[in-house]
Amino acid sequence: MYKKYITLTTMATTPKKKNMTVTINVKTDKKTKEEAQRIAALLGISLSSVINISLRQFVCTGELHLRVVPREVELRWQKDIAEAKKNGKGYTDVKELMGDLMK
Repeated sequence: MYKKYITLTTMATTPKKKNMTVTINVKTDKKTKEEAQRIAALLGISLSSVINISLRQFVCTGELHLRVVPREVELRWQKDIAEAKKNGKGYTDVKELMGDLMK
């Protein structure tokens, strides 16, 4: 189990600066942090970037949506799509498509 709290500490030297940087301390369990770092590394970004992206999206939309696919999964999907385009059947008629889907 992890404790939920966030502490904001201003790191900027002057309060007039528009883009002040702050430090956010988040308590979580070790396993969650390590797994999050591993997945972020697979995506080629830092855990700090993951948190910043999440915060910016939350501020912009007021909603929390997360769906990130590790690079290896995305590459497998791209390979499957390329194979389907090469060897798959295409449709110009919805009735034919629906007939094949219902088989």
